[in-house]
Amino acid sequence: MAEPVRSSPGAQEVLAGLGARMGIPGLRLDADSSCQLVFDQRWVVTLVFAAARSRWLLSCPLAERHGAITPGSQVAMLRANFLGSGSGGGWLAVAPDGRPFLHMQVSQSEASETVLLDVVESLLNQAERWTERLHVGES
Repeated sequence: MAEPVRSSPGAQEVLAGLGARMGIPGLRLDADSSCQLVFDQRWVVTLVFAAARSRWLLSCPLAERHGAITPGSQVAMLRANFLGSGSGGGWLAVAPDGRPFLHMQVSQSEASETVLLDVVESLLNQAERWTERLHVGES
């Protein structure tokens, strides 16, 4: 049996509200305080509630295959991270397996189903934009 979720009840309520708005009743955090949503059978958005920091972390991989990062793409990603100006307020990173990811965060004090939905939509829009940039190797 899985351990109980160590996040605050408020986090579960916020996620349940997000699920209700998205037509996914009963959406809840798992034992690791995370939840994954799949959009258009392509985009996997992971939401993690980090109770110790009282914030939500959202992430989305930008490429399905390894080796998608060219040197020019790396420079573009680093430039976009400067003040979050080129990543919709989020940050771009490369996972240990070499895949590029886009991350965004929301503090629990600001979180609501509306705010999380807006951040998920922004994350998806930026993920689509960056996947295209990385695909064509734009720098």
